[in-house]
Amino acid sequence: MHLSLMTYNIRYGGRGHERQILDVIRLAQPDVILLQEVTHSEIIVDFAAALDMQLFIAKGNAFSIALISRWPILESFSYRQFPPIRDTVLEVGVEYQEGKRLYLIGVHPIAFPGTFFEYWRAWELNIALERATYHREEACIMAGDFNAISPHDRILTDSASTVQIAKAQNIPPRDAPTSGGWSPRLLSTPPSRR
Repeated sequence: MHLSLMTYNIRYGGRGHERQILDVIRLAQPDVILLQEVTHSEIIVDFAAALDMQLFIAKGNAFSIALISRWPILESFSYRQFPPIRDTVLEVGVEYQEGKRLYLIGVHPIAFPGTFFEYWRAWELNIALERATYHREEACIMAGDFNAISPHDRILTDSASTVQIAKAQNIPPRDAPTSGGWSPRLLSTPPSRR
């Protein structure tokens, strides 16, 4: 099986950046796209129609998660019991070959820094991992915006400092998904494993 999977946090619904987001997705040409921070379902419906792909939106408590797929969507669920789920956990089964399914678990756990929220993120991800255990006999991928903070990350509270560090390290601004030649990260099965 060859799979190209794209995960993309469209930042507060992507409103005002629809064309840029769609351009990035078209450039990447993924088989499956997971979108985090969905707030306006009509934007995502338009994306799916423009790409001629199938769609499932897992309604969330604050944000939703959407899955857009070239392959038929056979099963779709949204888990959003609060607590522990701040937004939602998406679970979708797609048929990538006749009679063969791939399950995708989409996540976007709580984002705030601090020990309390790290425990909350772990709590949410444990629920997502529990959902994955139901698919031990099939291919299953968990992906999304994990909002993880590395032990080596410097946590800044001053936005001016954040901008200065981002410029110094050539990090693109989150609100301009295609500016400065930045391209999305696209995961694909390496040729040696196809």
